[in-house]
Amino acid sequence: MKKKKRDGKFRPIRLENGRFLPVILYAALSALMFILLFFHVRPESLDLDLFSISENTIYAPATVEDQKAT
Repeated sequence: MKKKKRDGKFRPIRLENGRFLPVILYAALSALMFILLFFHVRPESLDLDLFSISENTIYAPATVEDQKAT
């Protein structure tokens, strides 16, 4: 068994023919995008008490029309 010489040069880690490198990069990029975009789309939580006056105006996230009443 021969010993490999170490010449002090940086050599990147080689994965088996580079098959897993794109999978790892896509997974890391997907996780990063999910974390960054999650804070823009998560719903705002409100601390409310029943029959109290709100400090801010609260709007419904969707408008639902009552077909029978109209």
